[in-house]
Amino acid sequence: MRLLMLVVLVGCLAIAPQTARAFVFTPGDADLQDLPHEKYFKWGINFTLPEDHVVTYAAVVFHDIYNWTNEDNDRLWLHLLDNTSRGVSWGTDNEASGTWFAAPRYTQNQILLNEFANLPEGSGQAQDITYEFDAFERATLEGYAADGRIGLGLDPDCHFYNTGVQLQIETGIAPPVPEPTTIALFGFGLVGLAGLMRNRFRRGDPEGRGSKIGV
Repeated sequence: MRLLMLVVLVGCLAIAPQTARAFVFTPGDADLQDLPHEKYFKWGINFTLPEDHVVTYAAVVFHDIYNWTNEDNDRLWLHLLDNTSRGVSWGTDNEASGTWFAAPRYTQNQILLNEFANLPEGSGQAQDITYEFDAFERATLEGYAADGRIGLGLDPDCHFYNTGVQLQIETGIAPPVPEPTTIALFGFGLVGLAGLMRNRFRRGDPEGRGSKIGV
């Protein structure tokens, strides 16, 4: 039985991730000018996925964010961008609705992460908001990071005061995919051990000590 447990333990260790790493990125202008209505922002980040790693967690965090005032169509659009130059850049769009990062205006690779609608009004309602990437968004992040440059696009359609924005990423070693022959041999080994233990129990020797000779 101890041998069977050892085989199972070794098999589990062989497919378990070994190392995790955490990254936290903050723009040079930590609050992105408090995200005013009339601007849009591109925040480029240099990030290279560690070798043999995958993204296990990613999130954008807004610290102490609140809406200046509640009006119709108050939105904060958040995008993940590909191949973005490092640092923060911005432009003026003066739009009351919609996102600057939609085609045909923005033609680079990007996906919409979230559209925050009607966040609470006033400094007394300031709160931390965390947007966590789903599996598709994490996979897209991995693809965008292939050239070492990723980015976030933000388009506020109202004035969203805050004390800072962060991108958090955690990575881990991708579990190896066992070859079919390895899986088969592992399975046959378990079946054989189970059969051996069953035969011993039938002989009345559950601990496998063998028969005794003599009176």
